[in-house]
Amino acid sequence: MGKNNAKMALKYIINFTKVNNHTNIIVLSVSHRHNVMESSCINKEIRSFNRKLMKNVKTFKHIIVLEMDREFFIPHGLHLNG
Repeated sequence: MGKNNAKMALKYIINFTKVNNHTNIIVLSVSHRHNVMESSCINKEIRSFNRKLMKNVKTFKHIIVLEMDREFFIPHGLHLNG
């Protein structure tokens, strides 16, 4: 997302799903950057990419898209082992 490669990434995902049409596939959406403002250009690009991703893969029955949210991440600096 940071180098304006969203079109290429979407193209690769779609091509991969077409080739592997007999395999169940789980795709993760791109999570928003929480270290920049919500209105930043990178977050706008991420929102646009995720919309296009959802639109393009909904026709495939063998794909599930998991939307990544902040709840899946631990706070910065938190140690998991105590």
